[in-house]
Amino acid sequence: MWKRVNFDYILRTTFQRSSLKHTQRFYSSKGNKWFKSRDSDLVHFNSSNQSSGNQPPFIKRLIFLGKGFLYFAPVAGCYYVYHLEKVPISGRTRMMDVSKKTEMSMGEQTWMVIKYNYSEQMLPQNHPTTLLVKKVAQRLIEVSDLKDLKWEFVVIDSPEANAFVIPGGKVCVFTGLFEIVKNEDQLATVLSHEIAHVVARHSAENWSWTRIVIGINFVVSMIFQINPNSLLQPALMLGITLPKSRAAEAEADHIGLHLMAKACYNLSAAPTLWENFEKAQGHKKPQWVYLSTHPTNRDRKKNIEGWLPEAQRIQENSDCSHLETNFNNFRNY
Repeated sequence: MWKRVNFDYILRTTFQRSSLKHTQRFYSSKGNKWFKSRDSDLVHFNSSNQSSGNQPPFIKRLIFLGKGFLYFAPVAGCYYVYHLEKVPISGRTRMMDVSKKTEMSMGEQTWMVIKYNYSEQMLPQNHPTTLLVKKVAQRLIEVSDLKDLKWEFVVIDSPEANAFVIPGGKVCVFTGLFEIVKNEDQLATVLSHEIAHVVARHSAENWSWTRIVIGINFVVSMIFQINPNSLLQPALMLGITLPKSRAAEAEADHIGLHLMAKACYNLSAAPTLWENFEKAQGHKKPQWVYLSTHPTNRDRKKNIEGWLPEAQRIQENSDCSHLETNFNNFRNY
C-alpha cells in the first residue's frame, strides 16, 4: 500500500519499531516524499501496545507507588525529623512518636494482665526477697531522674532466671534468678538494666518502629504481590526487629552500668554476673545470635568490661563514702 506521508508529522506522532535501517530512511527523507511502508512498521502514541492498560501489573504497581512516594516522602521525612530525640545517658538519636501518656496507658494495661496471670505466684510485699529487691531498686531509682514514677517491684515464684520491666516503672523478678545472683551488687546489675529500659523508653521506641516496619511490609508486599508472612516478615525480623532488640538490650546494659556507678554499687559485679549466666548455661547449645533478641552472655560481659573505665570515673565523682554495700542473706522460695 502506498501512502503520502509528511516527514514532520511522522516524527511527532509515531514510534519506529522496525530496524534502524527504517529509522535512517525516515531521517534522510526531505519534504513530502512517496515511499512504501507497512502499517505494522509504525506504532502510534495512542496504540494499544503502548497504552498503560497493557503494561505488566508489576510495572503499574511500581509506577503507582513511585508517584505516591514522591508525594509522601517529604511529609514522612519532616515527620521523622520532627520526632527525633536523644536517649538519656547514651546520647543515641532515635525517632520517638509515642507520647509518655500513651506509653503509661499501655503499660498499665499490660501490668493488669501480668498481675492477673501471676497473681497466685507473686510473693507478698513483706516477703524478705521482695524487700531485698525493693531495697536495691530504691537506691538505683534515686539516681535515675525517674523518682516521680509509680514504681512497683514484684517477685514471682517461678524457676526462670529472668526479670522484665513494663513501661511506667513495673518490674518483675523471678525467684529462679537468685540461683544466678550471688550478692546484692549482682542483683543491682539486673535491676539497673531493667530500670535503664524505662529511662530509655525502649518499649515506646519499639512501638514507634513497629509502625515503620508495618509500612515497609505493606509497600513491599504491594509491589511484589507476595504474602507478607512468606519471606518478607522473616526478612524484616532478621534485618530490623531483632537487631534493634539486641541494640536496646546492650544500651540498657550501658545505661544500667551508669546507674550502678551513681548509686555506688560494686561495678565489678556486672561482668561477673554474666560469667555466672554463662556457667549456668553449661553445655547447652547457645542460640544463634542473629535469631536472638538479646546479645550473648559473652558479648554482654565484653561490652561491660569496655564501659567500666567510664563508669569508674563517674563513680569517683559520686559521693559514695557514706554508702556501704551490705548483702542480706536470703534463701530461695
